[in-house]
Amino acid sequence: MTNDEILTLVAEVMTSGIKQEGARYTLPESMVIELVRRAQKAEREACASVLETDGDAEGKGPISTALRVRAAIIRSRGNHG
Repeated sequence: MTNDEILTLVAEVMTSGIKQEGARYTLPESMVIELVRRAQKAEREACASVLETDGDAEGKGPISTALRVRAAIIRSRGNHG
């Protein structure tokens, strides 16, 4: 993920629930967990997309079934709670 993508995720998650303690700001645990989950999902998608894109990088036609299956496995990793 790029720095801009990370900052965008932070901004999305931090729309509410920020607490100020003196000169420091803290995030509730739920916001931190949500931020990490969104970052993981974005990274999984990026990895799966690389498999699908590289499958045709040399102009050999459609991606193989094996690459398609691997991309699906990567994407499904986020469905385990």
